[in-house]
Amino acid sequence: MLGSKVFHSQEQFWSEHLKKDPCFLSRSSGTFDEDLIRYARELCTGLKGAVALEIGCGDGSDAVGMVQQYGLKGVTAIDIAGARVGLAQETVRRAGLNDQIQVLQMDAHQLDFPNHHFDVVYCNSVLLFLNRDRFFLEVVRILKPGGRLILFRESLDGNPLLAAYRALWPARWKRDAEKFANRLSVREIEEVGRLYFASVEHQEFYLFFSILARLGPWLLNRVFRGRVEYTVNGREWARALDGMLLRRYPSLRRFAWITVACFTSRR
Repeated sequence: MLGSKVFHSQEQFWSEHLKKDPCFLSRSSGTFDEDLIRYARELCTGLKGAVALEIGCGDGSDAVGMVQQYGLKGVTAIDIAGARVGLAQETVRRAGLNDQIQVLQMDAHQLDFPNHHFDVVYCNSVLLFLNRDRFFLEVVRILKPGGRLILFRESLDGNPLLAAYRALWPARWKRDAEKFANRLSVREIEEVGRLYFASVEHQEFYLFFSILARLGPWLLNRVFRGRVEYTVNGREWARALDGMLLRRYPSLRRFAWITVACFTSRR
């Protein structure tokens, strides 16, 4: 079983673990994630005709969605895991988008592209598994002046409830993934924006009430080994309370669970 293996590299782990965190493209409005979805979609306005690079493409569904929904001219989608590359190539083929989407196996720390090549680079729940200094230097190199790096969904490190859950109750695949994980902080996002880019805008989501609303069902699911189904749709009260707190007290953003961020390269 996945949890009983020893994984010596991320390439090996992600080749065997093919699950991909769903991006905003595959989530519907009117759910627990409504605010996150709205903000992520706002960041995609104006991407029509852009040439993009996706880091960590998984099964390729996000690359297909970005072309179909936002009119990107072309996407190069990369992943470190060969098995995922094969899945993504098949997804692209079924969508009839081979002319617009190229899928390659590549390490995000060594991007084999010329300088100033892409209008936008985007990723979904990937940055926590990368060496950030190496990654940001590569992204700055390949982005065109005024280009954008968009992080659609990155988990943060500052909430003690989530830290306890990750340590005590993770699913087996998550326990293995944690060995590679190094989560962002809000302070780091702002420092990276100052150091490598012309500007950064970001918004945080899910504070104490949202996490508590999910924690009980999560724990039941773990105790009964996945035999208990659970849903968090419709928990608007938790989302609304957290949103109000984050707007009124910006210092609480460091305790949030998820960030969505957009960095703009220097001209």
